[in-house]
Amino acid sequence: MSTYSDGAKGDLPQRLFVKAARKDTHPEFANTGRHEVEFYQAAAELGDMPIPRCYSAEYDSATGTSLLITDDLTLTHFAQALPIPPSNRHCEVLIDALASLHGRFWGDSRLGFELGERMTPKRARGQAERLVATLPSFFEFLGDALLPAQRAIYERIIGSHYLSNAARRLVSLERATLIHGDVHTGNVMLPREETGSVKLIDWQPWDIGMGAHDLAFLMALHWSRARRALLERPCSSAITQSSSKPVFHATPGRTSSMTTGEQ
Repeated sequence: MSTYSDGAKGDLPQRLFVKAARKDTHPEFANTGRHEVEFYQAAAELGDMPIPRCYSAEYDSATGTSLLITDDLTLTHFAQALPIPPSNRHCEVLIDALASLHGRFWGDSRLGFELGERMTPKRARGQAERLVATLPSFFEFLGDALLPAQRAIYERIIGSHYLSNAARRLVSLERATLIHGDVHTGNVMLPREETGSVKLIDWQPWDIGMGAHDLAFLMALHWSRARRALLERPCSSAITQSSSKPVFHATPGRTSSMTTGEQ
């Protein structure tokens, strides 16, 4: 519970959430706190967003520590415990939030200049080379927990033109938008009330990207084949209705997979 000095005025929250960088953070993730602070600092100028209200976002480059102070949403929202998937209703409101986010920044002239780091050919090559180099250790780590058919999918994607085509789009900022980068129930605060809205949290991996990535990650992690068949068509229709830009479209006659207007 927050307390304030005498004379404090304005809409003062009674509960706050404080997020500080851990001192034992792995060096590879040392910059994630800075990246999230940069997002909240930029979001302060962007108006209405599906995020908690942020009161302070600071990063100390000398120590590499970061601090965020936002609304505490626990009375109005909750995080769904993994591996329980979100309900159908929560899937719908979550996808509405993603559609609003992606549509708002679709082709925004600030992307890569005032907002986010623009993809460069060098950065794209580095990401692709790292992915290819680490794939064998990924397979070794999972062992036979990764089925042969699943392994074949990874190999087929890595061996295709997908990575180069995606990089070319992002370098040119063609049909790009702002993405969260890690949409799963652990990073989403779901509303307790029927009329409540979703709040996306943990913005460390935000980036300029293709909106389909956020949706595909959510679906792959939380939706079974049966749930995809049930929700894909109505959710894809909701996306086109709630977004002012053609972020996604469904392919007539198909309910087992989604294609996007970004492909």
